[in-house]
Amino acid sequence: KITVRDGDGNFAGVSRSYIDLKSEHMAQVKMSGVYSGPQNPSKLSVRAIYPSGKPYGETHGKLRWLHQSYGKAYELVSEIPIKTDPQGRYQVDVPTDRPGRIKAEVTLMDRAGKSSSASAEGIVVGEGDEQKVASVSEMQVLARKTSYAAGETSKTLLLLPEGWGPEEQDQGKIFVTVAGKSIYERQV
Repeated sequence: KITVRDGDGNFAGVSRSYIDLKSEHMAQVKMSGVYSGPQNPSKLSVRAIYPSGKPYGETHGKLRWLHQSYGKAYELVSEIPIKTDPQGRYQVDVPTDRPGRIKAEVTLMDRAGKSSSASAEGIVVGEGDEQKVASVSEMQVLARKTSYAAGETSKTLLLLPEGWGPEEQDQGKIFVTVAGKSIYERQV
């Protein structure tokens, strides 16, 4: 950053940002859904790109899956070697065998042996109604996708904190309003 002051006390400044990378590529990781389960599978997508956004091509690395059961710490589920395709992509199913939080940590190596890492997190929901999935301090509404086409059905997960509702009994009424261009429906 360069700052200059003239004789009248006026300031002028200029700066330029640079990406500080430890490797010649960047790892990107994304889950196809915020939450998943046996009936709602998700995919984990990994990309290796140059800072310009151009695909890096084939590279190798590792994928670590971590799982957090309700009220517990994350534990390592598996660690597997991965290799991206010529377009710098790798895709795999998100494990949905245990309810809770799931985290994917990816480390990719560049041609010089330097690493770039990224991670993504999601929620895994089982098939039962009375299961504890994730501990939250306040209500969270998680939509399966970020946008929906006309006529498409939205699947949404509502996470509530311990002791929600009257007298902290983990029960009560939930008011749902469906809206878009206008209010379409209200339910209790």
